[in-house]
Amino acid sequence: FRRYSFLTMAKEEETRRQIEYYFSDANWSRDGHLRALSSSEGWIAASDLQDFPKLRAMGATEASIVAAASESTLLEVCESSLRRRAALKPQELVVDANALIRGENLLTLATTRRLWITPEALAEVRDPASRRRLDASPLELHTATPSSESVAAVTAMAKQTGDLRSLSRVDVRLVALARDVELRVAATDAHLRSAAAPVKQEHERQHFQEHHDDDDEEEAPEREDRAN
Repeated sequence: FRRYSFLTMAKEEETRRQIEYYFSDANWSRDGHLRALSSSEGWIAASDLQDFPKLRAMGATEASIVAAASESTLLEVCESSLRRRAALKPQELVVDANALIRGENLLTLATTRRLWITPEALAEVRDPASRRRLDASPLELHTATPSSESVAAVTAMAKQTGDLRSLSRVDVRLVALARDVELRVAATDAHLRSAAAPVKQEHERQHFQEHHDDDDEEEAPEREDRAN
């Protein structure tokens, strides 16, 4: 019974994570098919979701989708339909230099109680126009240095995903500061991933192998000529 209960919970957790991804900002904005299934109020029938390939591969049913969504803090359920909960305004936000230089969303950012930036990122706001706009804005901007623990955690994660080479030191420290703020606000790290699949490393390995295979093919005739 205990093993059955554990497997059931694990499957429900996997289903919940997949549904939450469908309704996430990253997917919702580009998934026209999903948006077409929703009502004017954002509701989508669980029976429609169970036909999605990944959920179907998990063996998800209408009932299991409703049960999984009921445990989500991001989704709400009404009978056999679900939708994303209304987004809350962030209380604290970490911004980079581009948000301040462009100034496009300063009024939106002003609804946030506290904004954070690292000293290195703030130093990138150098042009006079951006400085004047920042000085005249109602934003309460705080600078902070990320903890060494978060810098190490972000660096380790970026190595696993293969993104470290494309991130500057300023980028890493901004993400680390965001991790610090999240840990302080949430008072737990249970919702943060501690490991990631090295998706880019495999791609880079294949890319490297393909190029070296091509080099070997080009060198083969030369070796044959020298042999003759």
